[in-house]
Amino acid sequence: PVLWNAPVEEREALLAGAAGLTRPLLDADSTSFALLNADPVQAMLHGLFWLAVNVAERAPVAIVLDDLQWADAASLGFFNYLAGRLEGLNIVMLAALRDGEPAYEEELVSALECDARTEVIRPAPLSRGAVLELVDTVLAGAPDVEFARACHVATGGNPLLVGELLHALRDVRISPNSRAMMLVEGYGPEAVARSVLSRISRLSAAAVALARALAVLGDGADLATASQLAEVDVAAAAEAADRLQHAEVLQPRRELAFVHPIVGSSINAHMPRAERTRLHVKAARHLADSGASSERIAAHLLLAEPGGHGWAVQVLCDAARQALGRAAPDSAMTYLSRALSEPPPPSERAHVLGELGVAETISRHPAAAEHLEQALECTKDPILRAFAARGLALTLYLRDEYEAAIAVLDRALSDLGDVDPELSMQIEAQLMQVAGQSISTRALHASWMERTRKRVLGDSPSERLLLAQLAGYGNVEGITADETRVLSERALKNGDLLQDVIAGSQVFYAAVNALMCSDHLDLAETWLGRALADSRARGSLISYAGTSAFRAHVAYRRGNLAQADTEARAALEIAGSEWITVTMIAVAPLIDTMVDRGTLEEDERLLDTIATEWFTRDCIPHQFALAARGRLRVAEDRVGEGLADLDRKSTRLNSSHANISYA
Repeated sequence: PVLWNAPVEEREALLAGAAGLTRPLLDADSTSFALLNADPVQAMLHGLFWLAVNVAERAPVAIVLDDLQWADAASLGFFNYLAGRLEGLNIVMLAALRDGEPAYEEELVSALECDARTEVIRPAPLSRGAVLELVDTVLAGAPDVEFARACHVATGGNPLLVGELLHALRDVRISPNSRAMMLVEGYGPEAVARSVLSRISRLSAAAVALARALAVLGDGADLATASQLAEVDVAAAAEAADRLQHAEVLQPRRELAFVHPIVGSSINAHMPRAERTRLHVKAARHLADSGASSERIAAHLLLAEPGGHGWAVQVLCDAARQALGRAAPDSAMTYLSRALSEPPPPSERAHVLGELGVAETISRHPAAAEHLEQALECTKDPILRAFAARGLALTLYLRDEYEAAIAVLDRALSDLGDVDPELSMQIEAQLMQVAGQSISTRALHASWMERTRKRVLGDSPSERLLLAQLAGYGNVEGITADETRVLSERALKNGDLLQDVIAGSQVFYAAVNALMCSDHLDLAETWLGRALADSRARGSLISYAGTSAFRAHVAYRRGNLAQADTEARAALEIAGSEWITVTMIAVAPLIDTMVDRGTLEEDERLLDTIATEWFTRDCIPHQFALAARGRLRVAEDRVGEGLADLDRKSTRLNSSHANISYA
């Protein structure tokens, strides 16, 4: 409402800067956001944070979330993200959590509740005196003190349980005296459910049907929709709603809502499973016919048993695309997994598996490779196979399975043939990028690059991917510094390499590294500055870390040790153990900087944070961290150890049959 109720000019002001990353949340048809960001969830959190900042600059802001235990992971993720950044902001956050009810996202709720900055307020239960007063108000006759005490003990002073207990006793005309105390003992939530269901069952059949329909639809449903789902006419539904309000099942207001969530939950829980599924499917079908959003329809399908409905598969896939568009890959995975269970027709199974694999790749889910492999097995369509192959290769690449990734891409190229030349070049660039990162596949990389050098390339986005690879390869295989600059600048034209996350944003660094290694430091620094601004605008932590790592190399080559130290530490803080290759790229200039400064003890403390196993990996960038460690050992007069590290690096790179000068 803050955005939608604002005039257009004010809305644009609120969405200025990084807050603009939240636009996909406002656009139900957005499907590309997640695929344009290396870490889309982080980008969306970043955007939402700055939207909150922009709103808070105009007036104090209270962000209130009721029933925290029911919140989804995406919402809780932002709540935790913002909670850690409130200092100095005109924002207060309030959340209500019901004790004793398991949370859907227990870990995220616990993180928020246990945060040292969170003030936890636990309202005290009703006192014995308060319960005595309620007994006096609800039940006829002067209450017995012992009876009131028994009510207090049975309910623990919980206001809901006290109210339901007294209403149940009033319905059977129990007098509040000591003889009725045995009826009170053991009263709890299950008794609330029985009490509610008993009250409803004494009403009309239309009231029972309407209550079930509302339990499925949720609070706020309109009477027309509820009556259709309950299969009663609107007039009868209106009368039933009045009866339910009089029986204190529904709230006494125009919109249809239960007096408490536990009432709707009780009705839902005691509904026959088949009936509940039937109503959820019917609700989903009605919403689909009414033009509701796919995610709203899918919410009902998730609560229904699979039934082989083709239209449901389409809705769930549309909902998944919407979820990806607003940077919620976990939600997309949920929808697509449910679509597989429906199940989809054989002709659509590959599409569903492919989209699930992409969502899992974005989330770094371990099942991504399995589902993308299944998608490849399920279809002969070369375009679909190519997209599935790119996602599968990226997943394998992130797991350091370079040869397997190359095999997948090579086969996709063969299958694609001449069907889509632009897509073929994207796959080629990705294949070269993967092959160029591993010692074991470096010879294969060289053969691909030699073949590519003979081609005449233009300036299309896909051709620029190949030009970037040629710049990086040619720079270390004998072309001049000026030729390297020309190739790199053609590749980097428009800066759009950063937008292709599967290959482009990785290839971008190949072109920049070529400029750096050929001593075009000003150009390298300019492009890295643009990349840094882009990563900030998109809220992409991985891009920010990678760019900072390369900026550290440029600064070190210039002799600016202070900047090299700052940039490298920024990269390390973000990359940590999640993005190991970025960490190792940043480690090399940081070690060298500290060696030049003579802070060798600090170097050792840094090495203590780096797993020894990382220095033994096959990945090319890791070899230069190994060499930096060797130089440190020599500076520490541990010459034997230092020479061993340098010899390992030399042997590994020589075995790849490539004269590499990386960073």
